[in-house]
Amino acid sequence: MLSTKVLIALVAIFIFPLCLLAVEPLFEICDNYQNIGGYRLTGYYASGIFTTDIDGDGDKDLAVINSTDSVFVLKNNSDGTFAYWAAFETGTFPTSVFASDLDADGDQDLLVTSWGDNSVSVFMNNGDGTFPVKFDYSTGSAPQSVFASDLDNDTDPDLAIANLNSQTVSILMNDGNGIFSSRVDYVAGPAPAWVIASDLDGDGDQDLAVCLATFPCSLAILKNQGDGTFANPVKYRVDTHPWSVFASDLDGDGDPDLAVASGLSNVVSILKNNGDGTFAPKVDYDAPYFPQSVVASDFDGDRYPDLTVANPENGPLTIPNAISVLKNNGDGTFAPRVDYKTGNGPSSVVAADFEGDGDIDLAVVSTWDSTVSILRNLTVITCCAKAGDLSRDGMYSIADIVGLVKIVFKGAAFPAPFCRADANANNVVNIMDLMYLVNTVFRGGPNPLLIGHCCL
Repeated sequence: MLSTKVLIALVAIFIFPLCLLAVEPLFEICDNYQNIGGYRLTGYYASGIFTTDIDGDGDKDLAVINSTDSVFVLKNNSDGTFAYWAAFETGTFPTSVFASDLDADGDQDLLVTSWGDNSVSVFMNNGDGTFPVKFDYSTGSAPQSVFASDLDNDTDPDLAIANLNSQTVSILMNDGNGIFSSRVDYVAGPAPAWVIASDLDGDGDQDLAVCLATFPCSLAILKNQGDGTFANPVKYRVDTHPWSVFASDLDGDGDPDLAVASGLSNVVSILKNNGDGTFAPKVDYDAPYFPQSVVASDFDGDRYPDLTVANPENGPLTIPNAISVLKNNGDGTFAPRVDYKTGNGPSSVVAADFEGDGDIDLAVVSTWDSTVSILRNLTVITCCAKAGDLSRDGMYSIADIVGLVKIVFKGAAFPAPFCRADANANNVVNIMDLMYLVNTVFRGGPNPLLIGHCCL
């Protein structure tokens, strides 16, 4: 009969697959788009970008807004290169672009806020990446950003819009068919510049985080009361001129933390979630001059979200016209930034696997020369030295088993990548993987890594 230790190991080690060790995130510009076939792809003074599968062919396309009062669609050629697809007229002076399936027909519709006429335009996708119908809805004064999410728990995406000049966030409820009710405004504070929705307090509904860009410069949290109405804002101090916020579980504890790009302080601030939608005081990291856009994604394959930050100005102490990547140390702290050159005045960045090769690339829109730069991810992932060595002491021991039991039975956070379970490399995690690892730990069987297996 198996001993107690072996039985514990059977349960515990199953959750602990082959570990990975990734090199420093590495990007190169593979394309810099401005003109194709006579089309000036992004018009003039391009300022916003979003990525989604617009034409329904399975790869990530791009939508770009610019001062010619247009949204340009750039179609992915299925290999991470892009072609001009079409341009659609927006309202006056568009400020942000977002995509979501608003009418539940399976394709991605587009949303564009327009500063000049205080509106949000809803472009309904025809299913092939064309948008024959546009509806305009009133917002507050000078709408600066839009985010789509199910705010009232009826399964369809509603709209939250940050209004820079009216100190409000406008909420527009979806009727299920992509038609929206008149807005309801909630006071957020002075100069709302960016809004996102995320379940910040773990109660199952979507709360709001809003950048307030003018003095005293704070981040406002508006908690959802369960029905798409929102409580009064709770404010957290951030640095000067916060212009963008992104929610992601940065420290691996299961709740969304916040990253805020603060323009005039040249920092990105991290606010860690206490688990209940309240946040610890900010921790600042050096960012490019006047950072305006921040995105979190796993660039180096270690399953922890890294950060990328774009800046529209050229600072004397930074590489001109660059974005920065800050690697996550695995606990929600970040290594010093690494800069990558882009077009002139990078102002907005999105992350996605454009090439279909399994890693996350970047697309950056640059305001002053109206280019879209595609930065290809060159990260190479290799196996690490020991599988199941939770304590990282170079040995398999009871300490590793105890640590794994805490992960499995007590909800402890993973201290390293999750992708460690497929010991026999058959792309299925099952009892055979357990027996393989138990044979390694207790019976002197071969180390899985010695036969060249590496999960990706």
